[in-house]
Amino acid sequence: MTRKHRKNSCFLTAIIFLSIIISMSSVRLISGAIYLWDGIVWVYLGDSITESHNYSQYMEAYFHLRYPGLKLHFREAGVSGATQEDALEMYEWLVYPWEPDVVSVMFGHNGDYTPHQYKEGILELCDTITKVGGSLPVLFGPQPYYE
Repeated sequence: MTRKHRKNSCFLTAIIFLSIIISMSSVRLISGAIYLWDGIVWVYLGDSITESHNYSQYMEAYFHLRYPGLKLHFREAGVSGATQEDALEMYEWLVYPWEPDVVSVMFGHNGDYTPHQYKEGILELCDTITKVGGSLPVLFGPQPYYE
C-alpha cells in the first residue's frame, strides 16, 4: 500500500468512526438494551432519509465491524414522503414479511403534527411493531419531539 493510499484509508476510517459516533448518539431505546445475535434481522423504517441510506449504512458498518462473527441482516423500508400514519398502513406488507427482530423508526420530516399528535402516532407505531411481529422498536433522531 502506498503512502497516499494509507493516508486516504486513515482519513476514511476517521470519517466512518466519527459518523458512527454521531449516529449512535442519536439512538433512543424504547426499553432495555439491544443484544445482537447470529441471524438477527434489523429493519430500518422511515421516510426519504431512511430510503437514501443516510444513516443506516453507518449503523450497519459499525455492527459488522464490531461483531464480525455474527451474520447480521439489515433491511431498508424507507419510503420517500412517508409519515408515521403511512408506516402503520404499510407495516404488514412492507416490514412484517421480513420477520424482523428489531425495527428502527425515523420519521418527522413529513406531515404537519403537533408534538402531542406526533408522540401519539409514534407510540401507536411502536405498539404495532411490538404486537404484530414481536419486534423491538428503536427510535432514531432527529425527531421533532423527545420526552
